[in-house]
Amino acid sequence: MKVLIDAFTNDLIRDPVLATDGHVYDRSSLLKYFAARKSEGRLIVSPQDPEQPMREELGEAPADVAAALAQLRADGELMRKARQARSVTFKSLEALKVVFDVLDPLSELLAATLEGWRTPVVIVFGQETSGKSSLLERLAMMPLLPRGEDTCTR
Repeated sequence: MKVLIDAFTNDLIRDPVLATDGHVYDRSSLLKYFAARKSEGRLIVSPQDPEQPMREELGEAPADVAAALAQLRADGELMRKARQARSVTFKSLEALKVVFDVLDPLSELLAATLEGWRTPVVIVFGQETSGKSSLLERLAMMPLLPRGEDTCTR
């Protein structure tokens, strides 16, 4: 498993480097760590194993780590676009194309994440104009159903 979280900040690594202890760190966090240890007059040791001395040399992060971080950033950009699209009111299903264009590349990730998960079944019944469609739209967090003066979702 790739470790993509910075050991110092617990944030996603921005600029990955390979340290002499064999672990990947964020460059700026590791350089701050080196500077702090030196200013305190302490030996630089691995943050992962305090018994292991460590040199200040930094190497290039493995290609799979860089690729995984790039993919996460791309997925984050897609999620940002999806959040923006969610605040828009859609007049038709055709107008949802923007949302589906954002979500389609995530379909494999979603399928893997939801493997073995059963989709919930929601049944809503009640009198006309009692808010059934509104409830379904709130659950979906998207205005999907048609609106009109007369009954239009029967």
